Amino acid sequence: MKINSLPPFLAELKQDFPRAMLEIEIDLSHSMLQKLLSADCDMIAIAGPVANPNVETAHIGEIELIWVTSPVVATRIAHGAAQQLVWLLHRHSPVHGLALASLAEAGCAGVLAETAYNSCNNVRALADILVADGGIGFLPEPMVRDHVAAGRLVLLKKLPNRTMEFHVAIRTQERDPLVRAIFERAAMLQIN
Repeated sequence: MKINSLPPFLAELKQDFPRAMLEIEIDLSHSMLQKLLSADCDMIAIAGPVANPNVETAHIGEIELIWVTSPVVATRIAHGAAQQLVWLLHRHSPVHGLALASLAEAGCAGVLAETAYNSCNNVRALADILVADGGIGFLPEPMVRDHVAAGRLVLLKKLPNRTMEFHVAIRTQERDPLVRAIFERAAMLQIN
């Protein structure tokens, strides 16, 4: 099952486990991992590998991270506008470090001072900022695919893309059979 079919996956879970209470929360990987370890969450989907002996993970795929901007900002860049506002996910997100590495590879790290980076903890909000001509950003391709297809965002091809792993995770000591059953099903999800 593809991760972008999360609603059907959740509907299937509710059908198979009608008495189970599902609580969906969206947050940065760092925050979600802390919630898992403190038992505030039973299972999480998380970006990047997790190296923690208290966490059991299942790899569910990789996504491409791409540099995008609005057509208006792309035109400004093409006409020589030197500095643009750069929007990144918060520094606690693994995406942030990948974005900085991508900029460094492109030779842009020295041009864009640390103060030139803006951050937000929500990918959808970042996409909305970029659509409104707010700058350039480094975002997961599946989250901006519709904007790119509709022409509201365009790719910045001179900046290198990256890929990021995604995993579902539970606490290693988890013994609840329902949580284990949901984890086993979630481990079959595939990101596209």
